[in-house]
Amino acid sequence: MEDAFRKLLKDYPMGKPFEAADGCESCGAKFMVEVIDVDEDGLFGMVEWSITHKPDCPENPVYDEEEKGLDWDVEGAGWELSDEPVTIALPSGGRKMYYPIVVRSNVVPCLECGRLIVGTPIIVLIKEMGSELDFCPECAERLGIINATNHG
Repeated sequence: MEDAFRKLLKDYPMGKPFEAADGCESCGAKFMVEVIDVDEDGLFGMVEWSITHKPDCPENPVYDEEEKGLDWDVEGAGWELSDEPVTIALPSGGRKMYYPIVVRSNVVPCLECGRLIVGTPIIVLIKEMGSELDFCPECAERLGIINATNHG
């Protein structure tokens, strides 16, 4: 079995924008994220996200001619993973081990692909542990957790 996701916020590039796991559901534009601050434990901090919507997107905020389509904000980011992994049976077949998220901020990683999720993750709650598994829509669909008709 592959090693399960164990990255902390400090393990992502600091001060360098990179593509997030998700984007606009209307036009398909991807979020870009940049880690701008991390606490001394490397768990929590702040990210700046941005997205440039396509011209015909209904989510397109037209601020002015220079910034047409650009939307951005600063959000809290970070997570703490459980020390105890869980193994789940996937609807698509097979089993996978994950370290659940026990404490989270607004921006979290997809536990499958490791890319950060700016919008809303697909969350699998683990009631007994008081934790969750967060996935980006793409990975949740590929794993069989959701299918294309259940989101968007």
